[in-house]
Amino acid sequence: MTQHVIERLDDTLVVHLRHSLTHKSSDHFHDVLALLRHGDITRCDLHLDGLDFIDSQGLALLLTAGQIAESKDMTMRLVRPRGEVKERLNFVRMGERVAIDYY
Repeated sequence: MTQHVIERLDDTLVVHLRHSLTHKSSDHFHDVLALLRHGDITRCDLHLDGLDFIDSQGLALLLTAGQIAESKDMTMRLVRPRGEVKERLNFVRMGERVAIDYY
């Protein structure tokens, strides 16, 4: 199950995802999507360095977050993906839709 830590720093939402982001854990990520949709946020950083696995549903959730951010003229980035998660993001060319910081 994905566990995430959500921090609000002024107008920035910082989310640290843990374990996996899959169809089974998508309900937990919907909390993040709700904050993006309804909060007065101008920036969102999704930290992926604690994420070990992502499936197609998880990729779709990240795309949804990116679409919400774009519709609200919000800056969003995926931060430090690693291992298999990084490979999957590259495979689906996620960086063409959402900014990815690999450092």
